[in-house]
Amino acid sequence: MSDDPSQPLLPPQRAFVVQFSQGTDPVQGHFTGRVEHVISGHVGRFSSAQELMQIITLELTKLQAGAAETPGSPRGYQEGDDHEGD
Repeated sequence: MSDDPSQPLLPPQRAFVVQFSQGTDPVQGHFTGRVEHVISGHVGRFSSAQELMQIITLELTKLQAGAAETPGSPRGYQEGDDHEGD
């Protein structure tokens, strides 16, 4: 984490939209849906909280490394817009 006061506390490069499907049941620990990185438009579908965190971790790692692509994308992860089933 940067201590640079000129950098925003919540930079837009680290913003995500998470949309949970109707099948999500937080009481049972069941999470399904999609997540989109706001700046890049990369979209991933997840069927567990662990998969959601893997997708977010992948995108933040790519951002931090400045890499265009990182091997080992989680299942359901793709770059670009995903409007299938929306």
